[in-house]
Amino acid sequence: DAGGIIAFSSLIDDLFELRVISSGNVFAGMNLRSRVVAVNPFTGIPLSGVRVKASLSLELKGEDDKKFEAAAA
Repeated sequence: DAGGIIAFSSLIDDLFELRVISSGNVFAGMNLRSRVVAVNPFTGIPLSGVRVKASLSLELKGEDDKKFEAAAA
């Protein structure tokens, strides 16, 4: 008989979690910077080589109630 413990994280190589860090408020003339990081959900260690395609849509409040959209890859 053989026995032991296998870490679940070692069985799944391509599982990742995306973490997005950005400002909660945007004001006129302000630069908006966001950071997206892919990490191993079990260890929290950042992963390299993960391709991310994202889009951003802001509803601007004011006289015209304009919308702003941007995309990046």
